[in-house]
Amino acid sequence: MLLQLELKDGMDQTELAQRLEITTPTMTNLLNRMESAGLVRRCKGCQDSRISNVYLSDDGRLKLDEVKAAIQYIEETTFAGFSTAEKEQINTILERIHTNLINK
Repeated sequence: MLLQLELKDGMDQTELAQRLEITTPTMTNLLNRMESAGLVRRCKGCQDSRISNVYLSDDGRLKLDEVKAAIQYIEETTFAGFSTAEKEQINTILERIHTNLINK
């Protein structure tokens, strides 16, 4: 979620749930926990008060830096010794698997 909000801070909960491929109730529960932890904040929409927009908090931005560092470490460790072509092939296969699972 933090990575998605970095791409588009202030998106509404529904769009965020769609991007993460989770249900709206799951998104609400996740946001409740993240808001309690101080990582995000929700604001009522300007056009429609029924819609909440989600923003990264300052603590969320700090946590995002930690997440990016962890992702980089995991990728470097996982793909150590793999050529660029091999990494691309693995990514292609994983994307196909993901597509198959979404379309079921």
